[in-house]
Amino acid sequence: MLEWGWRVKSSDLHERGYAPGGVDFLQQRNDRVDHVVCNPPFKLAQPFAEHALEITTGKVAIFARLQWLESGPRKRLFASAPLARVYVFSNRVPFARGKRVEPGEGGGRMMAFAWFVFDHSRVGAPMLDWISYEEAA
Repeated sequence: MLEWGWRVKSSDLHERGYAPGGVDFLQQRNDRVDHVVCNPPFKLAQPFAEHALEITTGKVAIFARLQWLESGPRKRLFASAPLARVYVFSNRVPFARGKRVEPGEGGGRMMAFAWFVFDHSRVGAPMLDWISYEEAA
């Protein structure tokens, strides 16, 4: 995002080389921001989404497993929040702890993922679309 000229504030609970560590996103209360893009711990995706929606005025993009669409509590979240789009990866996203995985490299590919994009200005039902990991990388 920085390379594209965006003004970005990054943080993480752990130091990973791209942002200051020791910052718990769920405890951040003073900042009001336009947008949030995050890859939260899977078990905390809903609290991250709810908190991001509280502190933003624009869009929130959550990277999560596709099965995040399931369950009663999330159904209530999706019914009450301005979910605008779900971008489903048409191929499995490779992961390797601690390093970037380039297209064509290995990495676990056992789960399906999607970007869930909320937009405070959204009116109407969410749209569904597909993206490719290779094209996005």
